[in-house]
Amino acid sequence: MARFSFVLLFSACISMLVGVAFAQDDALNGGTRRGQMTDTTKLQHQDQRAVARYIAAWIGQELILTGDQRKNLEQSLLDATANESFPVSMRLFEIDILEALHLIDNKLEISLEDLLTQTQLHLLQGVAFKKMASGNKVEVEFQLRSFAIAKLRAHADLLDPLNKEASRQLSVVIDDVVQQYIDAQDTDPEATYRETAAKLSQAVETGEMTQKQVDEKLDALMKELWDENGTIRWNEPWGDITRHPLFQKTIKDVFSEEAFAQYTAHQAESDNWHQQALRDVAVASLGTPLVLNDTQRKQLETTASELTVDLLKTDALPSMFYQLLQRTDHEMLSPWQQEVFTSMKAGFERQFRK
Repeated sequence: MARFSFVLLFSACISMLVGVAFAQDDALNGGTRRGQMTDTTKLQHQDQRAVARYIAAWIGQELILTGDQRKNLEQSLLDATANESFPVSMRLFEIDILEALHLIDNKLEISLEDLLTQTQLHLLQGVAFKKMASGNKVEVEFQLRSFAIAKLRAHADLLDPLNKEASRQLSVVIDDVVQQYIDAQDTDPEATYRETAAKLSQAVETGEMTQKQVDEKLDALMKELWDENGTIRWNEPWGDITRHPLFQKTIKDVFSEEAFAQYTAHQAESDNWHQQALRDVAVASLGTPLVLNDTQRKQLETTASELTVDLLKTDALPSMFYQLLQRTDHEMLSPWQQEVFTSMKAGFERQFRK
């Protein structure tokens, strides 16, 4: 999926509302300049809290952070909000995991080494290897294997306090899980592209599709298989190797009922925390440029509380935002807010559907 040009969209929306906001008595506290400044500061803080929680959840999923580690990272991010590099919520739609890690370590000057275990630090290197995987098949498989082993070991370490013997047995199946992971990779994207093109060409001949539809599908497939530099994209099967069926089956087999219940509760707590982080960013990304008052924001939060997305997909955040756009009550907005909302929705849908 193409990246979302939300920074430009955000800037356009802010420019659009700056001249209008001062004149709107119903938008802020009495329509005064003091009210404008107070509410804008409040909105900024709400946006920053949402960003901090989401980045902590995102990094937490990638690096298998414990609950305490996530909270510590979130607090470190909140402590760095005065840094001019601290992003607005909409910026999160345009950065990948490596850019997020670079932002934390280099620009916000938050030391991940002080937060992570040695296994997690190794996993951090694996994330970079996987993201930049390129070269011949042997080199790429080595990079992917390194990442996969690091992630499974980090997950096993997380389980160690629950059951040391279970953790040991999990390490035994890691090789089998990793091999299945490697085998599932599509190591010949060119063949995939040729086969798909041939099938779509037949669909044109039979009248099932137009040439324009075929071109659009092939263009989308090309973006899925290769990045903008022509490097093969390597996507994890099952979205997260720790959710691999064999690995999960082994966890269930070796854990006692009590330990498995604790593990399941931990996974659910982590997923719920991540879902809420996505909701918070979606609300902030919509609420900040619309300069929502407290009543409007609470209504938007209530709407967002009913939304969920597949956390294992790379488009989890835009999917959450898209759902929120679709379900936002247009009638709760003032006329100028409706105008900004309509512009935002149209711009996002054009990007989302690419």
